[in-house]
Amino acid sequence: MWRCRKTAFPVAELDEGFLRPTYEQQVIVSYMQAGLICQFIDRDYGVAALRGLLDQYRDGTQTGTAIEAVLGISPAEFDQDFAQFVRTEHGAILDNLEDWQRTQVSIQQKLSDGDWPGIIELARHMLDLLPQYVEPDSPYLSLAQAREEMGERPQAVAALEKFWRNGGYDPVALKRLCDWLVEAERTDDAIAVLQSVNLVDPLDQELHGRLGDLLLDAGRAEDALAEYSIALSLDPHDRATAYYRVASAYHELGNNEQTEDHLLQALDVAPNFRPAQRLLLDVMRAGPNNQH
Repeated sequence: MWRCRKTAFPVAELDEGFLRPTYEQQVIVSYMQAGLICQFIDRDYGVAALRGLLDQYRDGTQTGTAIEAVLGISPAEFDQDFAQFVRTEHGAILDNLEDWQRTQVSIQQKLSDGDWPGIIELARHMLDLLPQYVEPDSPYLSLAQAREEMGERPQAVAALEKFWRNGGYDPVALKRLCDWLVEAERTDDAIAVLQSVNLVDPLDQELHGRLGDLLLDAGRAEDALAEYSIALSLDPHDRATAYYRVASAYHELGNNEQTEDHLLQALDVAPNFRPAQRLLLDVMRAGPNNQH
């Protein structure tokens, strides 16, 4: 992938791959290279170095000069170190690239045919080559689907959990993993999965609500309130439920004043919303003793 000048640029010239591509798909390759460069810098220099480079770009500094200023090495030294990083982290794919590509094509065909045992065999072969591979076409995802289709839920959970713990991000797959973990009564792990999705997609209102529900059920009312409040601030379509969720968290925290306030707002939106009616009745029966 990075062995020749045709496919990759030195770091100081990487912008050329975006601005003046010289072969088909060079922009895609340059995006991949840029992503790997960020991984390399994060691993060897830390996230502060990435912030430092962004500061340099903000000030109009060119990449080569920014590398020297922030990392303290020349662009040529950077390219050597980066090449070694790619070899170490992705050498298995580079050495078996044709086999990897053929297997990916075969898996897609078997997905179309519903050949679940065949998919399991091929996916396990690929993961033997590179168990850390968690890109959008990761074999973990195909493996999990095949295991689930064959009625092997624990193995499907294990595949998606490895995908997630290795840094994989696929919101649909991870939400499915969350549901499976809840069914297996692994609430803490389900919460951790949704929190990782949250970091990448912080504007998913439904996700904040779902995460808040799990936190509230786990006795973490303050954390649940934070998630519910975010969901409410994102202007959800079902505002009655959003207000009710916030009220429920306040109720668990013993704040009857805020509970009542948010319940009334829920009922203002949906006067016949029974859960809000019942909780409001409980709060009124309790009286003002617990108001904060």
